[in-house]
Amino acid sequence: MKLVIATGRRKASLAKVKITPGTGRVIVNNRALEVFEPELARLKIMEPLQLVPEL
Repeated sequence: MKLVIATGRRKASLAKVKITPGTGRVIVNNRALEVFEPELARLKIMEPLQLVPEL
């Protein structure tokens, strides 16, 4: 089982991500990716995940 943990900072904000093997479901702040509007927000969230080869 491979686990990737990363942290990003900008000004006073902090973002943490944990990527683990699973079903492929994306959760952001305890909300499923499918509920984010507009669609551009969903695309921006998924872009880094699509650029990285399979973990």
